[in-house]
Amino acid sequence: MADVNTGADTGLYTVDPGNYQATKEFGAPREYFGIAFGPKTLATSFCSAKSSSLGCAPRLSGDGFASPAASLGFTVTASDLNNNRVGMMLYTTNGRASIPFQGALLCVQLPVQRSPAGTTGGNALPTLDCSGTWSIDYNSMIRAKYPNTASDPSVLPPLLTPGTTVQCQWWGRDPGFSAPNNSMLSDGLEFVLSP
Repeated sequence: MADVNTGADTGLYTVDPGNYQATKEFGAPREYFGIAFGPKTLATSFCSAKSSSLGCAPRLSGDGFASPAASLGFTVTASDLNNNRVGMMLYTTNGRASIPFQGALLCVQLPVQRSPAGTTGGNALPTLDCSGTWSIDYNSMIRAKYPNTASDPSVLPPLLTPGTTVQCQWWGRDPGFSAPNNSMLSDGLEFVLSP
């Protein structure tokens, strides 16, 4: 959305149909012409998180509109993580699981794919606490993974097919546990891709 006269304030907005108030969801580097109507993607939690060595209980959440047609707009966030640790999202279209894994449960069915790794940030070291968070835009990640996919729906991979159910779980390093259990694991999150 952009002001037609100035082009200022580009981004995606939600509009409350009751009072016509617009709320900016995120900024965009360029203008997008058009309008779309649809509810936010319903993301459902499942499975149990592993408490970290600091007593953190990692939680995974999703916000926005998960769609293979969108280049961004659905953020998956892990919160209550040990600060300043490396982690990534494990994701699949193969269903939920409850597999013993590194002293906890792997909540996503194998085989899984992995997001790019990132750090949890939070309070600066040497402080050790649960102030870490990690997030990724799912739509952007999938578009980067499949940049040149054919437009024929019969050959699209599941992660680019509307109606596909995706399961994910955040995994990260936790040096407070001995190997091979030196990891943090969030609960699972499941959502369905919109058109």
